Amino acid sequence: MRSLVWGIMFFTLASLVCERGNAVEGEQWWPNREQIAALEKAVALPERALPIDRYAKYYTGYIYEGRKRVLARYVAFTSEARKAGEIYIVDLDHLPMIFDGGCGVVTLDFDFESGQLTSVFCNGLA
Repeated sequence: MRSLVWGIMFFTLASLVCERGNAVEGEQWWPNREQIAALEKAVALPERALPIDRYAKYYTGYIYEGRKRVLARYVAFTSEARKAGEIYIVDLDHLPMIFDGGCGVVTLDFDFESGQLTSVFCNGLA
């Protein structure tokens, strides 16, 4: 009887994981360049932001409430290592953390499954 209960629990859990496309809360997923291109077409930057090609663009994918989302940070303060117009697909731990800079730093959150931009904002100024 015990093995039957464990078997049912395993089957139920496996079904839920497959149903969500292996989306597990808190895990990352890696958007590809085609997905990022679609996201960039949907983005309307804040009024004071620079043109999108003036930013180094960092993207990371994550799972929230069972849905694939993309967190992006656009950084206008570029260097040899961080070039304007380039796309960087990074792990969440490598997304630049900048707390000021005004519209030189734009953060956006995109619900990939619905195709909706859920937030976009410029950083504050120190």
